[in-house]
Amino acid sequence: MLRTRLLWFSLGFTLSAATISNFVWKDLWVDRHALTADVS
Repeated sequence: MLRTRLLWFSLGFTLSAATISNFVWKDLWVDRHALTADVS
């Protein structure tokens, strides 16, 4: 019972962490491209 709950918790945590990092990465990537476009 505890093991299953731990598994679901880690699964949900990993999923949300991946989603958040994906959004942050896209945001940084867009900012970087905008910056390089401004410079050149």
